[in-house]
Amino acid sequence: EERLWTPVEKLAKDTTAVTARLAHFRCLLNERGVAAAPLAGYGRTAPSEPGSCVRQ
Repeated sequence: EERLWTPVEKLAKDTTAVTARLAHFRCLLNERGVAAAPLAGYGRTAPSEPGSCVRQ
């Protein structure tokens, strides 16, 4: 679990695991009405196709 006050040596080393958790958390925020932007790109845009918010 990453936090702003976590020492550098205890931060996650596997970026794919962190990205997966952030994508899931973003999806939860969107379901709750929070307009959380995608992890990559320039910000919130309309999805290019139907599907899960995790893949946006």
